[in-house]
Amino acid sequence: MVSPITRCAATQVNPATAQRDLDIVAALGRAFGHINMGVYAEVVAGGEVAVGDALLEPRASSTAG
Repeated sequence: MVSPITRCAATQVNPATAQRDLDIVAALGRAFGHINMGVYAEVVAGGEVAVGDALLEPRASSTAG
């Protein structure tokens, strides 16, 4: 994993009213215990990945984005 993917402020905007009336980040925290929507990852070797496999810690020098 290179870095987590967080949500931007645009997720709070109601498309019908253009008002920020949804707190998606807080809802993610309550429902899942974190606010990440995914991760950026780097393939370093071929193979299969399965649910429950261990992940490496993010590298401090990462420039993902």
